[in-house]
Amino acid sequence: LAKRFESDDRIRFNIPDGSDCYFQIYNHKYLLTHGDQFRGGDGMIGALGPIIRGDHKKRSRNNQIEMGYDTLLLGHWHQLIQLQRLIVNGSLKGYDEYAYAGNFPFEAPRQALWITHPSKGITFSAPVQVERFGKVKSLPWVSWK
Repeated sequence: LAKRFESDDRIRFNIPDGSDCYFQIYNHKYLLTHGDQFRGGDGMIGALGPIIRGDHKKRSRNNQIEMGYDTLLLGHWHQLIQLQRLIVNGSLKGYDEYAYAGNFPFEAPRQALWITHPSKGITFSAPVQVERFGKVKSLPWVSWK
């Protein structure tokens, strides 16, 4: 992609040397990582325990080297989680044989969407449902039933 768009001044690629990509949109700082460094998560707590622990470690490290961030972005877990200080992207692929064999909870294909405001940071976030749905029968917008 970088080669294809090298002559287009509107597009710039940020390809880090390591496992984390630090960038800023307006005054909001992001740290993007794959998420495979975060281990564990079985039992009732699921993915949230290792993700929050991993965020705490990265946040502490980055603050020590003056590269603090506002929001951690990651994938790996194939589960959409949108919290105030971290966003875990869902999976375009959706539920598959690997998830089934691992007894992971079902989650339809979803992606994270959010708006970064110039002075307020993230002001809006919502899931984007990417599953193909058949024709939806016409329903009333509001029902009093």
